[in-house]
Amino acid sequence: MSWSFLPASSFFRARSGKAFSVLVAFLLGSPALHAGTKVTLEYESLARKAVAQITGRISAWQIDSSAAIPFIRVQSEGIAYTAFIDEVKGKTNRITYLLILDPAGVIVAIDVLVYRESYGGEIDYPVFKAQFEGKSARDLPVLNKNIRNISGATISCRSLTAGVAQLLRFYHTLQDSR
Repeated sequence: MSWSFLPASSFFRARSGKAFSVLVAFLLGSPALHAGTKVTLEYESLARKAVAQITGRISAWQIDSSAAIPFIRVQSEGIAYTAFIDEVKGKTNRITYLLILDPAGVIVAIDVLVYRESYGGEIDYPVFKAQFEGKSARDLPVLNKNIRNISGATISCRSLTAGVAQLLRFYHTLQDSR
């Protein structure tokens, strides 16, 4: 995600007040306001390792940037998976994660690729991530309903759950439009 709007934001604040700079930042796209992230080589490498570990041998890997949110088409052992690399805002830093969906849009796995916070790393524990498996756009993950919160990691849990739900809705919309 590019933060190139910050200097312009400072310029507008000096000229037009705080409310206008907040509007400019909103319109130009803050990472906390929409799903999906740029698929960098580092993230792609981490994702490829995680997908191979979860699904088995990868026979095809294609990044598709044609939709509003970039995603990865993965062929593994005869099954076509869709993977998203996304970032959500933790308490002070971003959390980068991988979401893997089967052809029906059901979560196969979720993996935290990069966790930058000093607290709340428990969201990367298998017992927490396993709660997401089997969820879909018809059964969205909801914190404190079908996803149990982790004490001391509430913000990370809330952000990750909301990010996953947003990607599931996007995938469902994407499938309906095809």
